Amino acid sequence: WAMPLINTMGMYDGFKDSFGSGYNVMAIWEKRLDAKTRITTPNSDLIYGIAFANLGETGPLVFEAPPKLQGILLDMWQRPIPCDTKPFAGDVGLPGPDGGAGGKFLLLPPGFKGDVPKDHYVYRSATNNVFIFLRSFYQSLDNIQPAVDVLKQSVIYPLGKKDSAKPMEFKYASGKPHEMRPRTDIKAFEELKWLVDTEGEHLAGADGLGMLAGVGII
Repeated sequence: WAMPLINTMGMYDGFKDSFGSGYNVMAIWEKRLDAKTRITTPNSDLIYGIAFANLGETGPLVFEAPPKLQGILLDMWQRPIPCDTKPFAGDVGLPGPDGGAGGKFLLLPPGFKGDVPKDHYVYRSATNNVFIFLRSFYQSLDNIQPAVDVLKQSVIYPLGKKDSAKPMEFKYASGKPHEMRPRTDIKAFEELKWLVDTEGEHLAGADGLGMLAGVGII
């Protein structure tokens, strides 16, 4: 039942161990992804960028996406986050409401009732913790740097606080070991406990939280 959570948390904890944490931290596999990065369903025919954020800490968060991306905004269950612009869900870039032109994507925490800017694409997350997963494309293996440069145009900041936000930190990830697979020991249960503490009733319904309570995760 909790495998989607444990899978996302494996990526989250591996990211934190390798790159630190914060809404302004993005890892980029600048020379393509290789076997030193252990992560679910990877491939090496594009350039990946990954970031995590906690909307419970930041409040509404803006992701300014550059043109030519393909990305997806996910909650901790790896569900595409619903978008006010129908029928899009989670989509950023080429398959998204911007059609690959780029734009401002606003991530809202659970239950947000406030006003939102009219020139933003609005996504309403069911969990406080969110996963920004991006792909950039090169035209030739002889020169993949332009695809890296596209990802480095990304900007993430709390709504209304762009001028005072932390500057983006881009962490190059290729050629280094990163353990981002689901954990298979007691760590998996510790991750679920962390999620219960940070998400509360946003994590799951009464049945799911009851199952966790049944093994002492409250």
